[in-house]
Amino acid sequence: MNRLLVLLFVLPLIGQEVLAQSGGRMSRIARLRELLAVHPGNAQILVRLGGQYVLEASETERSEDLNWARRYLLAATASDPGMSEARGWLGVLRCVEAKCQDGPSAKSLALEGLKELDGVIGRDPAHLKVRLMRAEVCLRMPREWGRLQTALDDLTAIELAVRRKPELAKQFSVDVPEIYLNLGVAQHAFGELDAARRSWTLACRTGSGTRFAQQAARLLRKTEASVR
Repeated sequence: MNRLLVLLFVLPLIGQEVLAQSGGRMSRIARLRELLAVHPGNAQILVRLGGQYVLEASETERSEDLNWARRYLLAATASDPGMSEARGWLGVLRCVEAKCQDGPSAKSLALEGLKELDGVIGRDPAHLKVRLMRAEVCLRMPREWGRLQTALDDLTAIELAVRRKPELAKQFSVDVPEIYLNLGVAQHAFGELDAARRSWTLACRTGSGTRFAQQAARLLRKTEASVR
């Protein structure tokens, strides 16, 4: 795999669903397929299935998982052409496909994925989940691609929106501690150490017992140790 793309694919990506073990995810996929059999063509079920397969493919790199992800997400967009989340997942899928490539083709696929995410957010800037998708992808891009500022801008906007209207977190299925965890990572990358520590502290407070809080606590300890 292209060395420049390694950081992009050190997942987890996109929410608590990603933190589940693969076996748990496959059980979830089986349940979603059962629901789809009862409600064929349901865009919400299709996008959830597609998203689960994107996450599975990011771990397995199996062409079968990539194909299922693409199939379900394209079906979701056919059922609901304006569905931002489905098109956002398609952007992430392109980036995951890049993981299975090397050299210029890998970079080209990743840039296509970013272009798709940019387009979705350009049309629907208030969609917090897709903005979180883009932010987490951008955090894992090589710094020379110049996407770190995009990640910081997205995470800052998401945090402000959820702080003003907490109900948006549930509406868009985003996890508040995850937002603060990633916001701290972006701030730290820009050398904003105090801001990063505040964000990670908030991740610990809002997500006590979650993996996001555990990751934030580790980053806090690492940062404190580095300044002693």
